[in-house]
Parts: sequence; C-alpha cells; structure tokens
Amino acid sequence: MSGQREVSLQTPERSWQIRPSLPHWWRDIDGVFPAMSATTTSLVLEREAPPLHQDAHGVIRVGQTRVTLESIISLFEQGASAEEIALRYDALDLHEVYATLSYFLGHRQETQEYLDRARQTSLAARRDAERRSPAAQIRERLTRHRNGVDAPPAG
Repeated sequence: MSGQREVSLQTPERSWQIRPSLPHWWRDIDGVFPAMSATTTSLVLEREAPPLHQDAHGVIRVGQTRVTLESIISLFEQGASAEEIALRYDALDLHEVYATLSYFLGHRQETQEYLDRARQTSLAARRDAERRSPAAQIRERLTRHRNGVDAPPAG
C-alpha cells in the first residue's frame, strides 16, 4: 500500500478516510477502510491435492471410498450441484465433492479422456459378459428356478 495517498473527507456528522486502491464496499463500521497486511490474517493459502486415488484396477475413486470419479462427474454433467452429489453419496463430505469438481473443471481434457477410456472399457466388459452368459439364458434359468424346475429343459 506504500505510495498511495489516503483521502480524508469530513462532513458535520462524520469523517472518512479513503484509500482509493480498495473497493468502495470494503469499509468497516466507522467508514474507514481497514488496512490489510500479512500480519492481520491467519488464512493459510496452499495447494491441496485432489482427493482422488487409482485403485488396483485403474479406476479413479474419490477419497477413501469406492465412489468413482465417473459417477461424480456424470451427476455433475446432469446438472446436480455439489450439495446434491454429497447427499447422494453419504460416504463423501462436501469438501471432497467440491475438490473433485474443482479438479475436473481445471483438468477437463485429461479427465474427459480418462472418462472416455473408462466407458470404452466398461462397454467391452459388458459385451464380454453378455457373450459368455447371454441375458436370455440367465432369464430362462431364473424362471426355471423360480418355478422349482432345476433340471435343464429336455431338448
């Protein structure tokens, strides 16, 4: 703040000291702009790593939970707020959700590439599972089991 001049204004009712470099709304109760210095604040500004980790299968999860990055971003892209996401996943706290969304917004391209690869991997795994055990056969076995018929149909 050195090199800047304070301007004093006086009216019969009140007097003000104005430091032109600060916005007009930054005044204390007496109408005086408070001096801001490193000694008047204890706010620590530091970078925090996002609360993300990759599990043994390469899936990125949030915090120390099984909630995936993909599920958080999917809800966010559908219009859910951070608060709504935190309510949906009670294993996460609001800080973790905001930190995850902040990471996503700051690293959109890399995150989108990861999400695209994850969706492709998931789709391939689903196709493989359907090929090995088609849904129609599973449905038929469940129906037979429900009806008490354990033996496969003669045929």
